[in-house]
Amino acid sequence: MLRIRLAVLLLFAAGAAASSKAEIERRDYFVENDPGVRLFVRQVTELPPGHASGGQPILLVHGARVPGLASFDLPVAGGSLAADLARLGFDVYVMDVRGYGTSTRPKEMDEPQTAHAPLVRSNQAVRDIATVRFSAGPRVGNGRATTPVSIPRRSAP
Repeated sequence: MLRIRLAVLLLFAAGAAASSKAEIERRDYFVENDPGVRLFVRQVTELPPGHASGGQPILLVHGARVPGLASFDLPVAGGSLAADLARLGFDVYVMDVRGYGTSTRPKEMDEPQTAHAPLVRSNQAVRDIATVRFSAGPRVGNGRATTPVSIPRRSAP
């Protein structure tokens, strides 16, 4: 009988702890950039019940082949760097540069690759990153956590 009471008590305690545990919150939105260009952004935060976000912001930017969500926020156990960082107290922003994910695709992407120069040059990507940084509020990219981005100038091919 004591074992049954102990088991019930442990199950009740585990259920109470799970229900009071903070949850990951995701908010998707778009940011307007150049005329006709919308950039996808996802904010990922951990919100304990009754608390507002306020952690140190971090912006995750994908590489050349895979968009932001597939790079940083997969909906599988252990597949989200964004959620892991949010659990550590960061306010995480995941973005898609133009031409990736659900951000606006340049119309040239529907043409053969040989019909034009490479799309989405580094200067455009830097402009996209700066637009998202400023749209997320003054906290993103200000202070000691800022990593400056420098793109060397070069002549066009």
